[in-house]
Amino acid sequence: MAQFRDEHGIEHGIEMNSALYEGTVWHRRFGPVANEFTHRIALAYVDLDEVGSNSAASPALSSTRRRARSHFARADYLGDPEVPLDVAVRDLVEEATGRRPSGAVRLLAHLRTAGWNFNPISLYYCFTSDGAGLDAVVFEVTSTPWGERHAYVVDAAGADRVTGARVAKALHVSPFLPMDLEYTFSCGIPGAGCTVDFALHRDDELVFAAGLSCRRAAALARRGLRRLLLRHPLMPIVTSAEIYLEAARLAAKRAPFHRHPSKTARRAPAAGRDDLPGPPASGHAA
Repeated sequence: MAQFRDEHGIEHGIEMNSALYEGTVWHRRFGPVANEFTHRIALAYVDLDEVGSNSAASPALSSTRRRARSHFARADYLGDPEVPLDVAVRDLVEEATGRRPSGAVRLLAHLRTAGWNFNPISLYYCFTSDGAGLDAVVFEVTSTPWGERHAYVVDAAGADRVTGARVAKALHVSPFLPMDLEYTFSCGIPGAGCTVDFALHRDDELVFAAGLSCRRAAALARRGLRRLLLRHPLMPIVTSAEIYLEAARLAAKRAPFHRHPSKTARRAPAAGRDDLPGPPASGHAA
């Protein structure tokens, strides 16, 4: 239970699903140029129903009080900023799967901090109506340095874990990875711990792997926000800097460079909309 004092100094307790997770993220690239790293990370796990509703307990989620230095900013995430984020996520899942999630929608990502935010991957957990399983998971990828986004929908079919979901790569995320790859994705419902695993394959060849392993550190109330700002004061900025530092290391190792498809493709008439979701990822939930 999150504790906070109101403007009269009276202490209150409130149940919150939103939390701070701390841990590590790792990347590993395989041939032709191998490279790997591990970094510390802190992420907010935000129940979108709590945005704006628990502003006294959590300034980070406030829509009316003065903004905290780290806070939820709607424009940093999926879809039209004028549309509530949970509605945008439900719309996307319904379009891809034919089912509209009826339970909570919770986001795992960085918060805007010191006026800056960058999320290489934002995860949206769409719960079943009873909260026991997942209808779907959406992973939204943002490219570097172009800042383009693409959201992939993984059908969880009510299970509490997705294992080995596969989906074709649809966004040029890094100039050091080609487009002819396929994602494999696994994750479970965040609880005391939170793990996420990604891999990129070309047929049976493993080209790239990455993972996230975190522990729940605190509710995302005032104490949790203080912990975030004291231990990880500029987390999104650090994430951006680490991405460019690793890019410089890859360039120094003469890793193959892949130009953005828009820079290499000839001009051609538009074939149709490119902002629609593809079919939901195949795989199995377990």
